[in-house]
Amino acid sequence: YDVTRNRGFVNVGVTYETAEFAVESLRRWWKGIGRAMYPRATGWLVCADGGGGNGRRNRGWKLHLQELAEELGIS
Repeated sequence: YDVTRNRGFVNVGVTYETAEFAVESLRRWWKGIGRAMYPRATGWLVCADGGGGNGRRNRGWKLHLQELAEELGIS
């Protein structure tokens, strides 16, 4: 949710893997509206809780997020 623009984004998925779903949501947001809203962005700040599928020890979260960063050329 962008408080400055009063705009949000909702993504619905079917995967049971939290990390995969979270990263796919970021991908869809960026390709759907984020890139147009922030054309000069070179990086993102992702704020996520540290439990469950997004936990600090979960390699899936780190792997999927790194793959997305490489795919989109962001840091």
